[in-house]
Amino acid sequence: MSTTSSVQSLSIATGQMAIQVGPINPELKPERVQEMLLAAPAWQLADSAATLHREKKFPDAMAAMLYSTYVRSLTSSLRVPASVRLQGSRVLVTLGSKRKDRNPLSEAQLGLAVMIS
Repeated sequence: MSTTSSVQSLSIATGQMAIQVGPINPELKPERVQEMLLAAPAWQLADSAATLHREKKFPDAMAAMLYSTYVRSLTSSLRVPASVRLQGSRVLVTLGSKRKDRNPLSEAQLGLAVMIS
């Protein structure tokens, strides 16, 4: 098992003044996304590489609810933007956004996808 950490923001202190740079979201290369898809084949690339989507089916609605709660808790604690929807005994997870300027696919989202595969 390996662990990775990502930088969410950067603060620079220069003498008496501190500068908050804000979120760091480098552009993901298509090759990186393809590597992740090989590691987690259950995920599908959608909306011209802007989002990752996965549907997971469970034997009953209770199991699906428990899994969706787990994924929501994980995304919240890791501060990774995700859409988690529960539909009966199915859980639909979407990472990224159709609008790249709103929520571009990030390295943290790729890591989450591999974690919950």
